[in-house]
Amino acid sequence: MQLLTERSKIVLEELNRVLVTTIRSNLRKKGHNTTGRLSQSIEVKVRSMGQGVIFNVLGEDYGRFQEEGQRRGGRLRNIAALTKWVQQKGLASEFKKAQGIAFAIAKTHQKIGMHTVNGRIDLSKRGFISESITEKDALIGNILFRTFEVNFDLLVSNFSQEVERTIEIKL
Repeated sequence: MQLLTERSKIVLEELNRVLVTTIRSNLRKKGHNTTGRLSQSIEVKVRSMGQGVIFNVLGEDYGRFQEEGQRRGGRLRNIAALTKWVQQKGLASEFKKAQGIAFAIAKTHQKIGMHTVNGRIDLSKRGFISESITEKDALIGNILFRTFEVNFDLLVSNFSQEVERTIEIKL
């Protein structure tokens, strides 16, 4: 039996577009859009699984650190990437100076965690995905209801047709 109708797929594609737009917007609002690479890599895959729907938010690997932050401790993180980021932000143009700033940032992350502002943890920089989903919670519920309503109607219709065939065969 077909689980998703064409109409359901269209409704889920609408949800996909809304979530991608909202996630990208929240990413920018939190100041994580230096190059735009993470924003452009954001995809939401919506698929049916059993009786439900699964959302997968995909993107550049470092997006996870932007979403969740980083606990203090551990090893120094990707100095080369931080050096490049420092240069892109315009904090230093000379490589050695940018690398020094990158090491200082990495040490701060190691000492107190990520995201930091002025040497203090800043939790408001985290959660661009989770806040997007919370922000669109009512819309997500509405869209999923429309999707399952369509699928429920299809299920009832298929069941009714099967019952009619069974009755015809038995008569």
